[in-house]
Amino acid sequence: MVDEDLRCEKCEHFFTDKEIEECKTIYCEKLGILVCEDCDKQMKMNDTEKKEQPIMKKFDNLATTLVSKWHGNKVEEVVLENQNMDEVELVALVSETVEKEMQETLLPVGDGYAFELMVDSFQNIDYRALIAYYKES
Repeated sequence: MVDEDLRCEKCEHFFTDKEIEECKTIYCEKLGILVCEDCDKQMKMNDTEKKEQPIMKKFDNLATTLVSKWHGNKVEEVVLENQNMDEVELVALVSETVEKEMQETLLPVGDGYAFELMVDSFQNIDYRALIAYYKES
């Protein structure tokens, strides 16, 4: 038999009398709602996954942070493949790679005010900080 008054407030599953007797209902303290076992397990898994996600590195300026966020994998790949290269050459290579990646990303934007602002931000990127960060990681 189903109790029409008691249901999971997450998935709206109605609890049966048997589930209620066997304490299959769980009060979620975090959300302040009654949930079923499946929803409780899923929420705990989601919390675990969120904790395991790496925290984005924040650099001294926004341009460098955004490059790390959007093109970090490519920068890391270039840095790790060429870490024995002279620092000046590596900065030039990373700079060329980032500018190429950004140009490809900006193609749909086209010419105009926003495009000029984005391209102008190239000069604000701290390539040495990016290289140091990806060499350490």
